Amino acid sequence: MKKDFERIVNFSRPFDKRSDIPNKNYGIGAMNIWFNLKGALGAVHVRFQTPFYLPETVDEYRIGNKNKTLPTDIRDVQGRARGFDCVNVGYHSPKPMYDGQTKEDCNILDEGYCYCDGSFSKGEYDGVGEMLYRRGEEAVWEYLEEHYYAIFSKERTIKTDLKQMADNLKDLFPFF
Repeated sequence: MKKDFERIVNFSRPFDKRSDIPNKNYGIGAMNIWFNLKGALGAVHVRFQTPFYLPETVDEYRIGNKNKTLPTDIRDVQGRARGFDCVNVGYHSPKPMYDGQTKEDCNILDEGYCYCDGSFSKGEYDGVGEMLYRRGEEAVWEYLEEHYYAIFSKERTIKTDLKQMADNLKDLFPFF
């Protein structure tokens, strides 16, 4: 990884924001871990949701959870392994990336604001959680560097795509 990136890890605490007043009932939430990679053009992030809830919210979790598993159960009722779920992959840009994108407060970029967006399915589709389990945090940083270039640099995206195509051809035709 190049030295022109800053690695930032943030934790958000689990919360209990239940209320009898409907428009103030924000429910419960688990601890989240954010990996942020910041460069000259902006930042990218991966967010993992942990199975760690406040002890007083575990019953609420089980009521809302159709499987009736505890948040700390390592397997769901079908026997599939559970753990840290990658629930968001996204970016923080100091300028809009598409028409109509709105500015938000941001504690990652030096400007104090950003234009951010993300995907709740990309991390699962790309297997980011599996990267963390099998190869450790360095694999997440490598993934974020590629994501950074894909978001902020068209030239790097084309080079990366061409390299991937060449590697795939080598696998198909090893005699080249």
